[in-house]
Amino acid sequence: MSIVHTKTERRFNPHLFLLQGAQYHLRLAKVKTDRCYYDWIRAILLAALSIEAIGNSYGEVLIPGWEDFESASPIAKLRLVATRCGIKPDFGKQPWQTARGLIICRNRIAHAKRKHLEDLKECSLNEDGPLFKVKLESDLEKMITEDFAGQSCAAVDQIIKDLNKTLKVSELRDLTCNGHEYYAHVSP
Repeated sequence: MSIVHTKTERRFNPHLFLLQGAQYHLRLAKVKTDRCYYDWIRAILLAALSIEAIGNSYGEVLIPGWEDFESASPIAKLRLVATRCGIKPDFGKQPWQTARGLIICRNRIAHAKRKHLEDLKECSLNEDGPLFKVKLESDLEKMITEDFAGQSCAAVDQIIKDLNKTLKVSELRDLTCNGHEYYAHVSP
């Protein structure tokens, strides 16, 4: 009786997985009429985690001894990877500026602390509008906007494209494939 030996492999690239999740929530927010705010948070947070995963994924493939950099900040990792790819990131310009903003937002979410917010105003008795139209938001809440969610997904996508333009075919295969590969061998 013949025996079939099979092997299944898959390269899991977390930066692509996380970016796809971010893009999904961005699309979901566009079709919702309410509670889209929470999809913006999801899109922004997943995009921020994708930035960190870009550093780790590309670093592992491109930089020998990458484990020495595991404890570096996400921005430092991204800078190392970009430099290795011949790219000089300018964190004052897009898409790198948004990448820095994503890490700031991620840190605000991960290390969130209570805050007491207040706004003091004076007005005459004839003015009732300004008294009750104040919207108090924390720095974190101010970052969660539809525009920033869209910029976040676009920036991560652009950084990946820019990095990929510099890679060898073997490196591209390791960092851009997310599918399964199947092998079979029949022995008598």
